[in-house]
Amino acid sequence: MKFRHLVVSSLVAGSTVYAQTQSLWGQCGGIGYTGATQCAGGSACSTLNAYYFQCVPQPTTSSTSTTTTAVTTTTTSRTTTTTTTTTPITTTSSTTLSRTTTTTSTTTSSRTTTTTSTTSSTRTTTSSSPATQPTGTILDCLNSKSVPQALPGSSSFTFEARGFNLRLPFTPAAIAMPTTVPQVQAAVLCGVQYKLKITAKAGGHSYANHGIGGENGHLMINMKYFNSVTLDTTTNIATIGPGARLGNVAQALYNQGKRAISHGTCPGVGIGGHVLHGGYGYSSHTRGLALDWLIEAQVVVINGTIVTASATQNSDLFWALRGAGGSYGIVVSMKFNTFPAPDSNVVYNYSYNWNQAQARTSLEALQAYANSTQFPRELNLRFWVGVYNVQVVGVYYGDRSTFDAAISPLLSKFGTPASSSVSVMNWLNSLNNYAYATMSPPIDYDYFAKSLMTTQLSPAAMDAFVAYWFNTAKSVGRSWYMMIDLHGGPTSYIGSITGDAGGAYAHRNATFKYQFYDSVYSGSYPSDGFGFLNGWVNTVTSISQNTTWGMYINYADPTLPSAEYGNDYWRVSYPRLRSIKSLYDPDDVFYNPQAVQPL
Repeated sequence: MKFRHLVVSSLVAGSTVYAQTQSLWGQCGGIGYTGATQCAGGSACSTLNAYYFQCVPQPTTSSTSTTTTAVTTTTTSRTTTTTTTTTPITTTSSTTLSRTTTTTSTTTSSRTTTTTSTTSSTRTTTSSSPATQPTGTILDCLNSKSVPQALPGSSSFTFEARGFNLRLPFTPAAIAMPTTVPQVQAAVLCGVQYKLKITAKAGGHSYANHGIGGENGHLMINMKYFNSVTLDTTTNIATIGPGARLGNVAQALYNQGKRAISHGTCPGVGIGGHVLHGGYGYSSHTRGLALDWLIEAQVVVINGTIVTASATQNSDLFWALRGAGGSYGIVVSMKFNTFPAPDSNVVYNYSYNWNQAQARTSLEALQAYANSTQFPRELNLRFWVGVYNVQVVGVYYGDRSTFDAAISPLLSKFGTPASSSVSVMNWLNSLNNYAYATMSPPIDYDYFAKSLMTTQLSPAAMDAFVAYWFNTAKSVGRSWYMMIDLHGGPTSYIGSITGDAGGAYAHRNATFKYQFYDSVYSGSYPSDGFGFLNGWVNTVTSISQNTTWGMYINYADPTLPSAEYGNDYWRVSYPRLRSIKSLYDPDDVFYNPQAVQPL
């Protein structure tokens, strides 16, 4: 990683900080720091945390010396050489350390790294300031920095801590409710100080309740008040807060300039997590994923500073944000390119009552169509499979006559529909047609969901998939559904983006995107339900090469083994994501049970 130079101000109330040009990590020292280590005005370098050292006035006292030598063997994926540096450090107990460190790292083909460190310390101690750990609680820290909170025991805490999936109730250690960027920065520093895992919540739509932490005890930073949407009508670039809801984003962009971005269908979903992990919807075959329109993000990283991530600034972080963004920091603002909102949108729905043989023939026809040039980029199509029927639904961006010509080769393979409807609508009406909920946050249920991304289904996999559909799924007495989206293929916008331009999203060659969803409206989700959906997915994965399938993190499955989820969600991108995680968050502070793990 090439360190970037920033200028920052004090991040600790009550201390006098001498502003200096610095690297990303710290003002005068810290993990990864490479800049000057001397402070101006007779002050000394103080450890705020392992990532951020700052300059503060230091009293003069007597000293003693100690020397420590350590040899460590670790695993790494890069070769580095670091020259000797000397850094004066002042801890919170007024202890000054003059550190001399020499590090040499050599990486062999077996990925073995040997590190030798020699440390000389000159220790100065004042009796009036004994060594102490942080006093008080995380709540005290947030309060001292004027960060708004939802206090434990209050109705607001109960409301904000309620997850979208009632099957997974978690309780945060604290809930920060910032309204300004400095409050987000302060909250992050409090979380680091008290050694808490930190999670951002945008809309709270995670299937695994990752916005709450995916487990108990996190500092949850609720970004709901970062919900502004502003369109620059000169550049047609939109600046959007991560807490804005998709419905509000669509309405605001249209009202301000008849512009749009590609995104999902549920208007109550927060755009933050949606974009940072994909963002698929009924315009994606034509216009790509939501993350394909992201051009810049402002991110609060582990040291409390703000980093700009784009194709030209911190490009490694920008690449990682587009597919695994929740693992690297708190995004406080995003910029998007936009496109003209289309005026003519053909919204269609064909309903079929197939038997098993008809379903098998139709699925084969769907796969052949998706992988042919007969499938135009302007057509977006989904199979919505329920207990009683199959609906072929979607949007065509064009006029009615070209739609009929485009879809007729496929419909001719499906037989006569039980019912059908086709309407031409403007952009907002087409979005409203598939808005399965109101603008408020989506309704919560007790449920289990899974995803699957596949290229070509083999004949054997297709046979097993359809047999399970008719012989097992139809006998389950619950409200399940399964969706198959025509995600890729030779004409898809998604697959046309290659290399770093596509970010860390690793499924651009997938033809189909599946979602499996099973819920109960009252009571608890049954234990045998997990086997039901896992069995359906296994009909494909158990007889397919693992290079031909993956899973979609925006339909998170918290039951995936820890050794597998990284490969399932991010495929070939995962090793690089881990390397970048090690640079920006080596202690895994921005964490949930399915976040990117550092090396």
